[in-house]
Amino acid sequence: MAARRSSKFKKLLFGLIALLFGGGTGVWGWIDPELPVVGSFLQKLRTASPGDSTSPSPVLSILPHRDPFTVPGIFEVAVTKVTVDPAELREGHHADLQIKVSKKLAGGQVQLVWDSRFAGERTALVGREPVTASWSDKPFQVAWQTGEEFMIEVWDRNALFDKTLFLLDTTNGDREFPLRTDTTTFAHLANGRRTAHSTGNCLQIQSKRVGDAK
Repeated sequence: MAARRSSKFKKLLFGLIALLFGGGTGVWGWIDPELPVVGSFLQKLRTASPGDSTSPSPVLSILPHRDPFTVPGIFEVAVTKVTVDPAELREGHHADLQIKVSKKLAGGQVQLVWDSRFAGERTALVGREPVTASWSDKPFQVAWQTGEEFMIEVWDRNALFDKTLFLLDTTNGDREFPLRTDTTTFAHLANGRRTAHSTGNCLQIQSKRVGDAK
């Protein structure tokens, strides 16, 4: 009976030693963060600041990152630049580039989200200066749910005919926020005519997620 108790005691002793000094995966790994694997992982947990909501938990930081533009929410969008190739306009024309952003609703309805004309003129003399405009300082916010699409219209307020220059109809709303940061080039005008140089006609958007959907 004494021999059996001695054998159990030895096993327990060796078990405690292995737990304490088990190559960084035991309790010593908690004490000494220089040891590999679990020790460093537990150190991250130990140094976390539960009360600090501005920094993500170390536990969350090791999980796969989820693209914030694939989750429904509220987004801030800015049209940072619109450029039109002068070849698409009459030389000497005072173009006034403007933007309309609309959300396409179920049933075919269109809801205006943002209209740049309330932000003033963006005039340029065709053939004398670059035909470009920016509203970087006029961001707007829009809520988006999976499946919702948008339409962006680039138009010339000073044009007598064919005021609409380009139309962008998004098609990726089933998997991501359609107005995420991107640059779009236009190969065709709104009337269907092919542009002379597609790279000279582009739309740049900057966006970020600012909240969850209500």
